[in-house]
Amino acid sequence: MESCYFDFLMKRILVAIILAFPKFISAQITIAENDMPAEGAVYFLDKAPINYSLDLSQTGANQTWNFSDLTYLSSIADSFISVNDLPFIYQVAFFSSNLAEKSGIDLSYGQFVLSDVYTVYKKSSSQFEIDGYAGMLEGFPLPMPYSSKDIVYRFPLDYDNQDSADASITLSVPGIGFLSQQRHRVNEVDGWGTIITPIGSFNALRVKSIITDVDSIYADTIGFGTTFNLKNYEFKWLANGKGIPVMQVNAQDVAGIPVISEILFQDTMLQSGISEISDQKDVKVFPNPASNFLSIELRKSNPIQVFIYNSQEKLITKEVAQGVFILDISHWSEGIYFVRYQEGNSYFSTSFMIAH
Repeated sequence: MESCYFDFLMKRILVAIILAFPKFISAQITIAENDMPAEGAVYFLDKAPINYSLDLSQTGANQTWNFSDLTYLSSIADSFISVNDLPFIYQVAFFSSNLAEKSGIDLSYGQFVLSDVYTVYKKSSSQFEIDGYAGMLEGFPLPMPYSSKDIVYRFPLDYDNQDSADASITLSVPGIGFLSQQRHRVNEVDGWGTIITPIGSFNALRVKSIITDVDSIYADTIGFGTTFNLKNYEFKWLANGKGIPVMQVNAQDVAGIPVISEILFQDTMLQSGISEISDQKDVKVFPNPASNFLSIELRKSNPIQVFIYNSQEKLITKEVAQGVFILDISHWSEGIYFVRYQEGNSYFSTSFMIAH
């Protein structure tokens, strides 16, 4: 993993060069449909260690948010596909939606635990909304559509905009239980200016969202149910053409105070934004299946950065390599993995299996 930190250090040097110049000239931007995620795109996110002293109170016009001191902890990838590429049962449930995200994150609601989860969206010229979720529940595909939609953004999105939305899900699974969620979202575009992350600087709008969920759960197995309230905050910085926020801070409400729970910034230097091209002759993995060690042969004249993901799209490691290099995979879980690299405007991948 040493190459991860070397790569991150080089990005920090680039940011330091940017900061050596006079104060940025920022311009107020407008966010619209074309600035949302694109079908076939893969967006890379770097996760930073929790910093409770991060200042989230800075709002207003022509701001400079300097988060260049954030450090690297781990990376994940968000993949977006057409709803038409989902399993048929999901397509039927979300027939009016047009975009789905696979981020490798499971959803848990008491007895209900969804794995291999997709977040399903509808993107239009007027708004960007969450239409629901779909995933595997105890081995069976289960769509969970909202009866009323969770509207994340209304377009055009400009400074000082405010809006709200109400969404709801009701689900009953015989032998498992009942789930109901009532969601109220309040959005406010409370700032515009320049945001500086460890990757670079961006003209951005800041959107603050307050999300209140009322979850009701009844478990058939124990004959007991409960209702609980959850209040969360999202602080998102949106830039033109970046698909997802260039930075997002998530927080949980504790006695009326947002307490930071997650810090993410988009690694735009790794973003492909295009569909993958598979079965490449320029990369070879062997043996396949592998058990203890994996050899990766790169038939390239120059070093390239290689990323390895598991089947849940979680980044396992990334290396700068050339020729043949060997990975110790003896401690990795069994399953399917993907070797990916970017070259110019193309994004390539191949796969291998681990079987101990």
